[in-house]
Amino acid sequence: MRFKCIRKSCEALINNPQFVVKHLHYYNDLSSSTSILFRRTAEHKASDNFQIYFSYLHLCNDNDIDDGDDQSLHFSLEDIHFPASMGLKVRGPFIELPRISPNGIRDESVTILSHYDGIVCLSLHSDNTALYNPAINECKIIPESCIPDGKGYYVGFGFDPKSKDYILVRIFFFDDIYDGEYGEHVVILPPRAEVFSLSDGCWREVNADNLRTEDRNIFGLDCETCFKGVFYWRGYDEPNEYENSLDRDVEDLKYLVILFDSCDRVFHTVKLPECFYQFPLHEFIVTVWNERIVLYGFYRGGDQPFEIWEMDDFATTGVKCSWTKLLSIVPAMKAEIRVPLTLGLWKSDEVLLLTKTGYLCSYNFVTDKLRHLPIHYLAHGNYNQIVCKRSIVSLKCGNKFESTDVISNDVSCP
Repeated sequence: MRFKCIRKSCEALINNPQFVVKHLHYYNDLSSSTSILFRRTAEHKASDNFQIYFSYLHLCNDNDIDDGDDQSLHFSLEDIHFPASMGLKVRGPFIELPRISPNGIRDESVTILSHYDGIVCLSLHSDNTALYNPAINECKIIPESCIPDGKGYYVGFGFDPKSKDYILVRIFFFDDIYDGEYGEHVVILPPRAEVFSLSDGCWREVNADNLRTEDRNIFGLDCETCFKGVFYWRGYDEPNEYENSLDRDVEDLKYLVILFDSCDRVFHTVKLPECFYQFPLHEFIVTVWNERIVLYGFYRGGDQPFEIWEMDDFATTGVKCSWTKLLSIVPAMKAEIRVPLTLGLWKSDEVLLLTKTGYLCSYNFVTDKLRHLPIHYLAHGNYNQIVCKRSIVSLKCGNKFESTDVISNDVSCP
């Protein structure tokens, strides 16, 4: 980005949308390297505040043929410095937050919600949502919702190939209604949804009728990914009312995958593989892997294998998707790190793991080798991370691009 200061022609070239897309496509088309954005907490018991900081962990192999040798894996850490325009109290790379919020509850901090094309969607402790591109230190505070009185929401961020624009999708849930003589009857209100367009800066409510049935409501959890204009959430459905609040139980929840097609602004739902509804449970995360939508995680029964399941192509089969198991392997890991927490897939054959002792590792499920990475003492629940790209995509209004997941393979740089 320093070249923008040399002359106006360089700045014009770097700001050109076609150049931005080519840079995004080729810079991230390297199977031997990746970047992981981490949020970590630095506790200071003697202070009324606590500090958080964000860091990039850049990983790169010497060559495209990875033999699993630790010596072939190079890494570097890069702390993120947030701009003052985000309204955060910063001291160098550290963000200072009150240990206790005004209502007497510990603040929820600054959290990574989603990521796409180098742009990170953050939830700020001020209840604002922000988009931030660390590579060019550019941010945008998202305006208030067009849906009032929401108790909370789940966010997805990605690219709409029809409008050639980046969009945010939010699914809201609301406070339950208790009535009856003793307040024992519970009515669970259905969700509502809205879409924010980066180019025009506006929220618009969208139809969420597919997130409810006659007797059940469907709610989102974390938005895992966006691929070819379709957003994917982990989600669940539950009865929309209970005669007695004591009857409400987690066993009533049925987990599924929620899809939002950005082209026609319609929600869909897809059931998980049948075995996922049986005990013991499957841990599952939705992501893009080798240009496919997959579920991955550890099965918590038997030898506790690591598994990957592939979804049929939504674009060709519509909502009648099925799943195919691609991989089931029992890792040869030491007892003290089994079974670890899965954080994300990277490359074509490795998964990031967090051990019980707070160490970050990368497990290659082809070579069955484990490598320790230079981040440790991550307490479970005291961190936030995402595997991400680097880009020079601007957040200024009016920019429209072709996203890399719809670029043809014959694009070439001059």
